Amino acid sequence: MPNRSYIVLGASSKIGSVFHSRFIKKIKFASKNRNKSKKFKKFNINTDNINNLILSHKPTHLIIFSAESDPDKCFKNPKKTQKINLISTIKIINQCIKQNIIPIVFSSDFVFNGKKNGKYTEKDKTSPILVYGRQKKLLENYIIKKKLPVLIFRLAKVYGDKKNDKTLITNYIKQIKTNKIITVAEDQYFTPIYVNDVVNIIDKAAQKNLTGLYNLAGNERLSRFKILKLIVRIFKSNNKIIPCSINDFKLPEKRPKDVSLSNSLLKKKLRYKLIEIKDIIKKLYNKKNN
Repeated sequence: MPNRSYIVLGASSKIGSVFHSRFIKKIKFASKNRNKSKKFKKFNINTDNINNLILSHKPTHLIIFSAESDPDKCFKNPKKTQKINLISTIKIINQCIKQNIIPIVFSSDFVFNGKKNGKYTEKDKTSPILVYGRQKKLLENYIIKKKLPVLIFRLAKVYGDKKNDKTLITNYIKQIKTNKIITVAEDQYFTPIYVNDVVNIIDKAAQKNLTGLYNLAGNERLSRFKILKLIVRIFKSNNKIIPCSINDFKLPEKRPKDVSLSNSLLKKKLRYKLIEIKDIIKKLYNKKNN
């Protein structure tokens, strides 16, 4: 089987930048949506044409990290965000398929309303309550109903281990250093996954030429409260953690309470062992003390 090669759109995003660093030798073209930089060319998925890029670079796969994944921004600007999250993504998918390139796109655990008793599987009916979730549901539906040869990863919350990556764990570690008292939701559950696992799985799935819909999530169903308590314990910090409801925060839209995803299907396909969240927290604690 020949090696896989990639065009990566949105390579400056949180996940895209990690993928770019790890698999740079397999990447034929990497872009960011706005201004170009030393690392990345400029490619705006709303306005630029992908055909010439595909013809000149001839990748096996095209990965679309470009998106607006902030639910609040999607709520405030539904038309603008639908263009990048749905309309432009579909346009690129169709252009890829015409040229026998496998597109890799991303959905979200927010396609669910959070009312199921247990983890959601790929077979569960989607019922989003957020604008962002509805955009992702429409993307999934378009691909699935047309039976397109596309790899869709339905992503859980992704966390990293870099100091200023603005992800779940590193944000909480910053908070325990600056705030003695922290209020955190105890009733919102998800299945967080480490960003290095995410990018490794994307590459492994591409090597196997997988298409279809797969939940890309961690093993553990966790709340924000439980994660923060774990960080405080491992970091031997004496912060006071006050539990509250996610509904107590003044968010533009109510969040679903439990969007935990089952990762059984993808684990069966790839036989990949995921890193546990406690091991990343311990790694960050040891790094701090060395």
